Amino acid sequence: MKNYFIFLFAVSILFNQSCSSDSGKKNNEDSDWNSEIIYHVFQRSFYDSNGDRNGDLNGLTQKLDYLKELGVTTILCTPLYESDFYHNYFAKNYDKIDPKYGTMEDYLAMIKAVHRNGMKFIMDMETQYAQNGNKWFDDSYKNPRSTYSEFIHYSDSLNQHPDQFYVPSGSDLVFFRGWLC
Repeated sequence: MKNYFIFLFAVSILFNQSCSSDSGKKNNEDSDWNSEIIYHVFQRSFYDSNGDRNGDLNGLTQKLDYLKELGVTTILCTPLYESDFYHNYFAKNYDKIDPKYGTMEDYLAMIKAVHRNGMKFIMDMETQYAQNGNKWFDDSYKNPRSTYSEFIHYSDSLNQHPDQFYVPSGSDLVFFRGWLC
C-alpha cells in the first residue's frame, strides 16, 4: 500500500511538471489555480473548539492563522450539511449546517475570516446524493408534478424509479433493483 501512495505521489509530480512546462502561454484562470496551496479539511476531525469531540466551524476559524502560516491559500471542506452519515455526504437538507459543526452564523463568520486572511474557500457539495429525508427526493418520489421533479433523474414518467446508485437502509426502495441493470 505504501508503494502505491509513493507511485501516486510521483505521478502527480510528473503530471504537474508536464502541465507547467507547456509552451509558456497559460490561461490566467489556470495559472491562478496552479499556484494555489489547497488544504482539504475533513471538518469532523479537524479541530474541536467546544470539547464535544467533533471538529467544528469555530475550530476551523481559530486555526486560520496556522493554516496561513503553512502557506495555505485555499481551504477545501467536505460537506457541512446535515446528514445521517459521518462524512456528511447524502445531505438531508442543503439549507442547514450540521449542528455538530455549528450554525449558519458560525459558517458565515468563518467564511468572512477566511477572506480576511486572503484565502479562498471551496465546499464539496454533492447534490447527486439526494436520498430519503431530503426534501428534493421525498417530494418528487412518485410525484411527477413536484417542483423538485427535475432535481432527481427518474427513469420513468411516474417518478417511481430514480436513477440512483445508493439506497439507504430502511428505505422503501431498498429492494428496488432497477438501477443495478
